[in-house]
Amino acid sequence: MNRRRAAVSVTPLLTLTPHGIEVIGSARAFARARALYEREHAVPLPRFLAPRLLRIIRAQIAESRFRRAIHKGFGSDQFLPRHNATAALIFLLDDPRAFAEIRRVTGCGPLRSVAASIRRAIAGKGRSLSWHDDNAEQRRAAITINLSPRPYRGGHLQIRRKRDGQIVKEIANVGPGDAVLFRVSAALEHRNTEVIGSNHKTAFSGWFRSAPSLDRSFPAQLKCHPGGRRNSRAAYEVTPSSRIVASENTAIRCIDRGALLLNLRSGAVFRLDAVGTEMFERARRRTTPRQIARAIAASYDAPVELIERDATRLVGELASRGLMEIIS
Repeated sequence: MNRRRAAVSVTPLLTLTPHGIEVIGSARAFARARALYEREHAVPLPRFLAPRLLRIIRAQIAESRFRRAIHKGFGSDQFLPRHNATAALIFLLDDPRAFAEIRRVTGCGPLRSVAASIRRAIAGKGRSLSWHDDNAEQRRAAITINLSPRPYRGGHLQIRRKRDGQIVKEIANVGPGDAVLFRVSAALEHRNTEVIGSNHKTAFSGWFRSAPSLDRSFPAQLKCHPGGRRNSRAAYEVTPSSRIVASENTAIRCIDRGALLLNLRSGAVFRLDAVGTEMFERARRRTTPRQIARAIAASYDAPVELIERDATRLVGELASRGLMEIIS
C-alpha cells in the first residue's frame, strides 16, 4: 500500500485573521501547491489560523459543552460543541477574497458559500470516521483545521481512490492552527484514522460550495444588530477626544455598501453602512473620533461637527458591544 505523506516543511501560503484572509506565500509557492493538489488531491496549509484568532477560538471551545453525535454509516462516534466558534470561522471564510485564494490553489469552479462544523474525536475503537466521500450539496473542496488544545496521536487524514482502494495521500495535521485543503470528488474517498492515547482531537471541518448560501449576509447562528439603532444597554461614555482602538475580539467582513462586524466571543454581528465602515477602518489603529471626523470631512466635504457627533455616537455603540475599546 503506497501512502504519500505530506512533507514536514511546507511553505505557508495563507493565514486567516480576524480581518479576513491574507496571502503570505509567493507566486512560486502557490504554483507548487497547485501542482501538489493536482497530483495528490490535497495540500497542507501550515499556520493557517493567525495566533490571535486561534487563541480566541480555542478559548471559546474550552468554555463549551460538547454533545455526543453518532454518524450512521460512517462508523464514528464524535462530539459536537454548542458555541459560536463554528459560526465565527464560517463568517471569516465565507468571503469572496477567501474563495479566490482557495480557487487559486485547487483550480475548482466558482465558490459561493461555506458549510462547516467543529468536531471532537476521542480515542477508542469505532470512534473514527470510516471511508466516505463528501460529494454532496455542491461541495467542491474541503478544509480541516487543527484546533486541538494539546498534541494528539493518530487521527490522520487518509485519501484513497474508489476504483482500486489505493491510498494516495496521508496527512497527520497536528500543528496548532494548521489546515489541510483537499479535493471533493465522486472518484475519491477519505477517512480519519483512530485517535490514540489520552489527548483528543478537535478540528474544524468545512466545505467550500458552489451553491449560494441561504443568507449571504452572515451565518444563521449569529444575531445581527443593524447599525444606527440605539443599544438597549447604556452606550459607553465617549468624547470626541477619547482615545479608541478596535477590539482584538472584532472580526470584519466587507459586504455591498458596508461591512459586518463580529464579536468573536459573544457571536453578535453589527452591520455598518459605507461611512460607518470607513470610520471603523480608521479606528483599527489608535485614534480619536475627532481625528476620524476630520479625515472623513475632508473626503466628503461635509461639516466636521456633524461627522464628529456621528463618529462619537458610533464608537460608544461599538464599545458597548465589545467591538471597540476606549483607551482613555
